[in-house]
Amino acid sequence: MSKITKSNSHVVVQPDMNLESSTADTFRETLLSAVNRNHSDLVIDLSKVDAIDSVGLGVFIATYNTLAKREKKLKVINASHKIHSLFQTMGLTRRFKVDQAVC
Repeated sequence: MSKITKSNSHVVVQPDMNLESSTADTFRETLLSAVNRNHSDLVIDLSKVDAIDSVGLGVFIATYNTLAKREKKLKVINASHKIHSLFQTMGLTRRFKVDQAVC
């Protein structure tokens, strides 16, 4: 399950599960719903996420592409050092901002 909060300029989605093949479809549907309902920038808060696999990364890429077509931005916040390194290794930090969690 994911918590969704809205402000004037963006929507924040905070998943409370690891983003892996077993949870990716649910997370993808949550993000798509948030994007379609709000037409604003999207922030994904990873403070409760410990792991992301290749299927989970695919959800981020698809979400980024959908937002880019609508001229909206994606930002990831509170990523653990491990997850931030994964995004950086995959070159995703060149496409959207990924902020590391402060410990």
